[in-house]
Amino acid sequence: MPSANSRFKRSQHDSVDSAHAKPVRPAQAKRRYHTYSRGGHRLRQIELLIRDRHGKVPDTDDSETYLLPVARCVRKILADKGKPATADKVIAPFGYWCERWAPHLSADQIGDIVQQALNEPYFDRDDVLGVALRLSYAERQRLQITTIGSFDVDRRARKRLNRDRKRERDRLRAAENRRAKGATPRAESLSRTKPWEQMGVSRRTYYRRMANGGTSSSPHPSYISASDDVVPLGTTPAACEGREVAPALRPKLRPTAYALAGLSKVEGQKIPAKEVSKETKPEAPPRLSEMTSGERLDGRIVGECA
Repeated sequence: MPSANSRFKRSQHDSVDSAHAKPVRPAQAKRRYHTYSRGGHRLRQIELLIRDRHGKVPDTDDSETYLLPVARCVRKILADKGKPATADKVIAPFGYWCERWAPHLSADQIGDIVQQALNEPYFDRDDVLGVALRLSYAERQRLQITTIGSFDVDRRARKRLNRDRKRERDRLRAAENRRAKGATPRAESLSRTKPWEQMGVSRRTYYRRMANGGTSSSPHPSYISASDDVVPLGTTPAACEGREVAPALRPKLRPTAYALAGLSKVEGQKIPAKEVSKETKPEAPPRLSEMTSGERLDGRIVGECA
């Protein structure tokens, strides 16, 4: 017979296990997966088109334009569910639909439409049904209809338009992402604005100045007038009226042999030394044998400059 101490320990152990035990969850309901049916999808969009155009199926001679595709959609729904699409099976849901959308139909008319749909057991193609319903591309886009084609734009043209719209959406999305990351918009980039054309310099010169730490808005000194106005090259005199334009800056030229010899140039022709006046003609330089070391060094420098 177990002692009272052992019974107390066993009861205490059971209470601890019950305190740490996981709570029992109720049985979860199984998820129901509905098989997609293109017939049901098209039926909803035909209802959308009827509601937008008439509110209900009109009581006219062309009401069969809407009713026959609806009967074929009902037969398609039953076939997708694996049920037999007999006349009795189709009449019941189609009659229920007619009570809501076509209350003017009689039982005999409903039976005739169902029999015609069973005699022609095919599902209309998108463009064929679009031509029968006279659905335009603009109306199709406005109502966001996808299971019915259009009579004015065929399937191939619709695919091309869809690609163009997707490309434009992707471009705008990419531009928005670049703008959010702090990138410069392409319309404001240097390759689009071309600031070097406003400065009157080449593109290579502009980027070289930027690499050297120069400002992008400072033009060349030869384009700056006395009044600090930028005057680009090729400006007409009328445009520069009242403005004193500074002459272009030229680099310093190294002394040539003609300058050292006292010669000059006139329109590209050389003036012989004999035509130069004696007052301006310099003395002949001494020979190297007569020069000192310092004079030879000076002569070497002068020769290099020549």
